[in-house]
Amino acid sequence: PILENIFVDNLGITIRTAENESVISIFEGKIVTILPQESNTFLLILQHGDYFSIYTPVRNVQVQVEQDVKAGEILGKVCSNEDRIAEIQLQIWYKNPKANAPEKINPEEWLLK
Repeated sequence: PILENIFVDNLGITIRTAENESVISIFEGKIVTILPQESNTFLLILQHGDYFSIYTPVRNVQVQVEQDVKAGEILGKVCSNEDRIAEIQLQIWYKNPKANAPEKINPEEWLLK
């Protein structure tokens, strides 16, 4: 249901693309979490040392938890939302060993130009 005055905080960026385009890892790392979401899609979390990247929604996931991935490796496919818009959300977090909570990082600095 649509609820008024409810907002979802996108803590990263949303990238629009074509449906069925590949979702690729932005950096080498390890798959630490694959969480099921709505409509047979998933949220993927990769660990890159003290950094974490989050991709959602992803369908046709081609990786598994604990798998090492290389930069540019295909993780799954982009899917369309209810409005037939294909997009993927990307977040980057830094786990500072000296801080109590992880820090949000601008994902644009991690993307290839």
